[in-house]
Amino acid sequence: MPRQDLQIREDVLYADAKGNENARIRERAEQALDSIVSVLRKFLLSGEVIFYVSRGSLMPDLFEQFTSGIWSHLQPGALLVFTNRRLLNLRLKSKGFRSWEWDGGVEAMFWGDVDRTKVASGLSPYVELRDRKGHKERFWRLRRADVKKIRMLLAALLPASAGETTPDQSFTSYCPSCCAALTPGVYRCAGCGMEFKDEKTLVWRGILIPGGADFYARRTARGVLIFLLESALLFTFLFWLLIFVGAVSPPTPDPGQTAQARADFLAPLIFLAVIIALEKSMAIRIGLRMIRRFLPLRKPEVPAI
Repeated sequence: MPRQDLQIREDVLYADAKGNENARIRERAEQALDSIVSVLRKFLLSGEVIFYVSRGSLMPDLFEQFTSGIWSHLQPGALLVFTNRRLLNLRLKSKGFRSWEWDGGVEAMFWGDVDRTKVASGLSPYVELRDRKGHKERFWRLRRADVKKIRMLLAALLPASAGETTPDQSFTSYCPSCCAALTPGVYRCAGCGMEFKDEKTLVWRGILIPGGADFYARRTARGVLIFLLESALLFTFLFWLLIFVGAVSPPTPDPGQTAQARADFLAPLIFLAVIIALEKSMAIRIGLRMIRRFLPLRKPEVPAI
């Protein structure tokens, strides 16, 4: 059935995993589609039919979960659009306390490029898709009912689309302006010239500016905290360094112990340097994962979600 120029399968979109239509599922689906309809009109292919939509988030890898703690949960949101031909991942960002908006990120993978899947419905439900190159993506923070529905959809869609593969055989990112496919590692659209944040700038900002990698990768909340923490650590490091080189007198009551007091600052200096270097390297590593998903330099004109 058509809905605002979008082709949908009502009997699938508005139903649960058992095929029973549900008023709450219908309401959530219609709200999501109505909010992002202008984006879907641009990116859906001819003859592509929407089967289901679900809100979730990109799951961080184990390194990020271990090193970032609670911050690893503040990943960009994802609106997953399941069609008869592929999965579209529209990246979302927070807007206020309960609202979201599309931030210009679009990825898609044809069902024929999916090598295997894993759907976990335990304490932390997630959906994993592995492409034919061995790369896998996990989406979590999904509703448990959505996970059951997605398992059913994958079981039906993958066999039916096994022959429709692409040269990339993986998720492909698209330009939010002209819808052209983007080349990994090239942060300028070949179609319209739209520019995206790049890895080199992130690395230099991460090294030179406290919290710079987080701010550049749009991790603002963490960036503020790291800015305060790194600033305090750097100020302490520079103060101790001045004492160690003799530019500032160490706080010692016995002038005859000045040289020894300065030498005692060497171990704390090394310790602080290691802590600062580790924090910056972790922020840069996590930021690179975001940058490689193409963050536009300028905000695209999009509706709120």
